Amino acid sequence: MQGRSGGRPWRFQELTAAMALLAWLSAREQQAAQQRAQLAELAALPLRAEALGADRQRNRYWLLGDGCGRGRLYVEEITAPWPAAPPPPPPPAP
Repeated sequence: MQGRSGGRPWRFQELTAAMALLAWLSAREQQAAQQRAQLAELAALPLRAEALGADRQRNRYWLLGDGCGRGRLYVEEITAPWPAAPPPPPPPAP
């Protein structure tokens, strides 16, 4: 509820909180609409990327195609070594 008292506007805290939440949700909805528009724009581009997998050395393989059956294989090389294996547990005491 809101109104005027002594020439000054007032409103209940619940209404103020609800109005702030409504403004936040409206801004969030606009952001989501912009993201959907950007994704639709990107989806319309002819280039597609599809991850094919990885090998033992953790290199990743990507298929970059144009939607017409032509494409290129891209190898993303990982230069960092594998993490070291933890040491084996100590043998049980007799």
